[in-house]
Amino acid sequence: MRSLNLNRFLATLLAAVCLGGLSVSATHAQSKFDRAQLIEAARKEGKLIFYSTIPEEQNNEILKRFQKKYPFIDVSSFRATSGRLGARLDAEIGAGKVHGDILQMGSFGRFLGYAKAGNFDRFETPEMDAYDAKFKDSGLWTVFRISPILIAYSSRLADKDTPTSWADLAAPKFKGKVAMLDATSGGQQAHWYQVRQYLGPGFWKQVSNNGAMALSGANRAIDSVLTGEFDVAGHTYGYVVNSYQKKNAPIKQVIPKEGVPIMISPIAVLKGGPNPNAGRLFVDWILSREGQIDTVDIMNDYSPRADAPAPKGLPEYKNLKILTPDSWDTLANSEKAFGSEWNELFAKKK
Repeated sequence: MRSLNLNRFLATLLAAVCLGGLSVSATHAQSKFDRAQLIEAARKEGKLIFYSTIPEEQNNEILKRFQKKYPFIDVSSFRATSGRLGARLDAEIGAGKVHGDILQMGSFGRFLGYAKAGNFDRFETPEMDAYDAKFKDSGLWTVFRISPILIAYSSRLADKDTPTSWADLAAPKFKGKVAMLDATSGGQQAHWYQVRQYLGPGFWKQVSNNGAMALSGANRAIDSVLTGEFDVAGHTYGYVVNSYQKKNAPIKQVIPKEGVPIMISPIAVLKGGPNPNAGRLFVDWILSREGQIDTVDIMNDYSPRADAPAPKGLPEYKNLKILTPDSWDTLANSEKAFGSEWNELFAKKK
């Protein structure tokens, strides 16, 4: 599949999934927004519960920085893979009692399902004005980070044995030495869909036949490389590798020569949550320039805001070669097909 300009891709994405009648003008948003009033309302609630698929260390650091700015709010979270988090939220919605205040989810398709079902509370902040229309459905959700999907490997490998492409995941030299993620990962679904368009629908079967195994979570995959169980993590993110490198772990990342799939992370206020004003205040903060600088620093991911810096150790945003799906809406609807194929190829090997 050809690589498309990210702006063109996301413009197509928004056109495909945006809900009719939900857009509100920026001027209208600014005229109604009162941050001081919101802060006082959040102060009275005094709590925030974040539903998240962000790895624990980064998740906790984001909440820590929010709490540093607003120390009167007691922060907590429930974090899991998209599949496990979705199962919990589905049960809460079904019971008519939602326990989370805001939702971030790696599976964009599943996230959009909640939007279409009316499970998000409308909220607008002037910070949303800094995001192009392709990164938001105004007043409903906003993309706050873009994660390129990469390969990681042990720095103990000889140069001649290091991977350079997605095709290497099926190479004989890595037979039985590649760790992937299981079917509960929204990022793995995006990876599966986008790479198979480029390398063909039979590619992942080749990877499976080469002895790759699916593990639970990107950190587990990296840990397996560090212990020597595997040589290569066939699915990871810059922010995961960066967090290990800060601890001097012998791990490196590579941007495959074919290009990178991406995982897009939107955020929204959950309807019916116990602390709606604290949830709104968090969204206002994380979308601000201050919040985005903190997010890039913590996550080592790209920000949709043009005035935020690029992640350390990664190319400028404009220089990334992006592998994009033919239709993000089709990708969103491929969850069942992905789960069926992925479990058939990899689950039996756990």
